[in-house]
Amino acid sequence: MLGYDKRFTKAQETKVFDDEGIEYLDFLAGYGALNLGHNHPELLQALEKVSDMLNILQASMGVVAASLAENLAKITPGDLNKTFFCNSGAEAVEGALKLARISTGRKKFRILTRLHLSQPL
Repeated sequence: MLGYDKRFTKAQETKVFDDEGIEYLDFLAGYGALNLGHNHPELLQALEKVSDMLNILQASMGVVAASLAENLAKITPGDLNKTFFCNSGAEAVEGALKLARISTGRKKFRILTRLHLSQPL
């Protein structure tokens, strides 16, 4: 996992701590989701009910995300065995383009506009 399988157990201000007590500076800042800072009291109250199931750092796979991927595979037609969770629409598009390149072997994309839609592909 290239070190991305760390289990972070504590966070305060700009610091996060792993399960071995090693301190790290949090340069990701929750990808902009930490405008209230680490451990805001109201958020902690809301999260306390499910805290044993959550791993809110995107750099590792949490139990909730793994369960969601498994459930999606069960209800999706075909033989789904890979899931790519995204942080944003831009990340989803980038992932889709990379996947298209890998699966087709093509290096370029043909961009369709309204003018091109009436023309055959």
